[in-house]
Amino acid sequence: MSAAVLAGLIRPDGGYDLEAMRGHAYLWDPLFLVRVTALVLSLWLARRSSVGAR
Repeated sequence: MSAAVLAGLIRPDGGYDLEAMRGHAYLWDPLFLVRVTALVLSLWLARRSSVGAR
């Protein structure tokens, strides 16, 4: 979402803090993506191993 704001695709009514948007776009959003990917992968691997154990 913050990358869309920086790209001009989304324009908040009240404006935005440029430095905060950059922090979200370049640090927090990628970290969130890594965490969600790790969670989904671990759940998928745990499901595969539990299905094979039956």
